[in-house]
Amino acid sequence: MSDKITLLVDGRELERFNSYSVDADFYLAADAFQLEVNSILPKGLAGQRVQLLVNGKRELDGVLDSPRRTWEKGKLSTKLSGRDLAGLLVDSHTDGYGDIKNVTLQGLAEKLIAKVPFIQRSDIRYNFTKDTPSLTWESVYVEPCKSIFEVLSEKAKALGLVFYAMPDGKFFFGKANKTGKPKFHITVRQDGRGNNALFGDHMEDISKRYSDLNVISNGQGTDAKATSQLTVAHHLADKTFPFYKPFYAIESSGGLTPARQARLIMDMQRRQGESLVYRVPGHSQGDKNWAINETCTVEDEILDLHGTYFIYGRRFVMSKEDGAYTELRLGLPGEA
Repeated sequence: MSDKITLLVDGRELERFNSYSVDADFYLAADAFQLEVNSILPKGLAGQRVQLLVNGKRELDGVLDSPRRTWEKGKLSTKLSGRDLAGLLVDSHTDGYGDIKNVTLQGLAEKLIAKVPFIQRSDIRYNFTKDTPSLTWESVYVEPCKSIFEVLSEKAKALGLVFYAMPDGKFFFGKANKTGKPKFHITVRQDGRGNNALFGDHMEDISKRYSDLNVISNGQGTDAKATSQLTVAHHLADKTFPFYKPFYAIESSGGLTPARQARLIMDMQRRQGESLVYRVPGHSQGDKNWAINETCTVEDEILDLHGTYFIYGRRFVMSKEDGAYTELRLGLPGEA
């Protein structure tokens, strides 16, 4: 059965597209979309809020950045390009800068988004666990010319968390969902029996990985003349790396636990060091749309990959040449 795609914009429901590409990525600050219709839509749509539904479920909540209307020899076209609501936090610089006294992560987030359109305090969730450190910063210095997303992302890392946006327009401080029963599966057998993927690509890259990760305490300064005073606050070894190759990072964001930041950095390096991409037909499996922040079992006899992977990227695509398919970006499970 074909997947039903609906775009809501300016009180209109658009369902017939010449092509589209709708991305979602757990690790990117903002997700982009582009859709094309064979008609000339009214001018003045830039800045409109849009929502994309796939099989009746909201899979994008964002803002239309740049509509482009074109005609040539009787052919009419409007391309609608934009990003999800996280794009507002990427574009918006903090309203004022300097020291904010005695503030929690929640208080900081609510203060910074107060004037951002379309995003409410209730849209930001705090997926804290019992081991998340409780922290009230005595003073948070907000640098001039920094975006809201940068500030909140940095402070999240100080607590060993990730600040991320989901396709339904909700924002989260927490960790990736890499536990529980996988909701999706990819099967690729040599004999073709039960195969459900159109394309597979696996690449390993050791240039982005390290054997030993060291987080240096910034408590005594970072001046080059005083480097002898710096100490390694936490060391983490990646035993899967083939040889000795150290990495050092300075803990400068006010975190209570350098160990959490070390784990975040190593998980990121492991993800960047192994790329796994699949293309699957359509946009759903069973009664569920393909989704980020979920796990997926992979049984690929051709690439010799067997296990559970984390879906961190998903792109819905449709073109006249290839029809409708979904591109999935998978990573190794980790703790980030």
